[in-house]
Amino acid sequence: GDVYKRQTCVCLVSGNPGSLGDILAMNDELQYNLGFKAKEVIGQNCTVLCPSFIAARHNAMIEGFIKRGTSNFLGSLNIVAACNNKGFIIQMEIIIKILPSIDRGLSFVTILKRFEKYSLWFPTLYIPYSSDSFAMIVTNTEGQLLGITENCMLRLGIPISLFKGNSSDDTVAITTIAKELRQEKVLEEVKGRGRKIEIDTKPFIYLSLIHISEPTRLGMISYAVFCLKKKKKKK
Repeated sequence: GDVYKRQTCVCLVSGNPGSLGDILAMNDELQYNLGFKAKEVIGQNCTVLCPSFIAARHNAMIEGFIKRGTSNFLGSLNIVAACNNKGFIIQMEIIIKILPSIDRGLSFVTILKRFEKYSLWFPTLYIPYSSDSFAMIVTNTEGQLLGITENCMLRLGIPISLFKGNSSDDTVAITTIAKELRQEKVLEEVKGRGRKIEIDTKPFIYLSLIHISEPTRLGMISYAVFCLKKKKKKK
């Protein structure tokens, strides 16, 4: 399939105690896909390529596979959220295979490629990933902002600095710009078939001016994804 073609990242990740999740090797296609140079990530944990809501539990998931010996990710094509060098979320096609070695021990070959067709996160909507009209915001179950796609900044003016330093004490939430989501009825409709809501990004832009931007590793793994489309101005 396309995931094996040109512009595909091939990453070797350690599965051994003491170096679990560390990147052992990476080809140069990483820069095309996520903006990092290979030499910048080799030797670091692979969570450097993950959004915080995945990075917080990533090594635990690897450990779980080693104990159980099974995983839905192994050998099959999946769609996952990755994080580029700017901190934005990017959807990636991924295939993971085991590579046992007498000398190196257990390692995983991870094949990654940018997903540019339609979003399998929303299989009933078939949202074009490459469309400039759409943006995605990821929150935890409390509505705190965990990550955004680049179009949130380009099209909606939401700055990346706003969520990069989030901690459990922060009050920055999706309801800051989408006040209708505070209504239980509206929230249930959004969770179901979706509905139109009004958003105002000015509070996010203001908050970013006083927000401390630091890396984060949140414990919460449950999250929600909001797909936003910029409203066209009436003539």
